[in-house]
Formats: sequence, C-alpha cells, structure tokens
Amino acid sequence: MRRHLATLAVTIGLSTALTALPAAAQGTVRVALGTTLSQLDPAKTTIGDEYVYVHLLFNGLSRIDADMTVKPDLAESWTASADLKRWTPRMSSPR
Repeated sequence: MRRHLATLAVTIGLSTALTALPAAAQGTVRVALGTTLSQLDPAKTTIGDEYVYVHLLFNGLSRIDADMTVKPDLAESWTASADLKRWTPRMSSPR
C-alpha cells in the first residue's frame, strides 16, 4: 500500500512539474474566492476571505517582503519610544 501511494505521489508530482509553464506578465489580476463579500471596511472584516480582499485592495503602514523583512508602505519610517510601547510613524507624501 505504501509503495502504491509513493508511486502515485511521484507520478502526480512529475506530471505537475512537467506541465507547469512560466507565467506571462499581463495587465489584470483576477482573484476568485469562495465567499460573497458583505463589506470592505478593513476595521470590520470578520471572515478570512474578507481579509484577503482587504489586503489586496488597501495598503498598510508597513508590509512584509518575501524574505519576511518588515518594510515601509504608507509609513515612510517609524520611531519607537525607549520602552517600545509607543510607535510613531512618519507618513510618506501622497502619491
């Protein structure tokens, strides 16, 4: 049984790898999620899919890059108090 499952897993893995094509740059990104949105207020999101939409539509003060480094987004920079309890963002100029 284990051998059968291992063979099946390898077959599926190879077929997926062989059919993968490089993504071509386009002008539109389409996102399909399994729920209907009730609202898009970032402060009132309660469903997981709403969080996805909110993060696709709105910027935050900071963002996390692919290497998990916090980078400025709407905030150009920030400073922390000595006890690290108060953070003050410096906002970037409007785009």
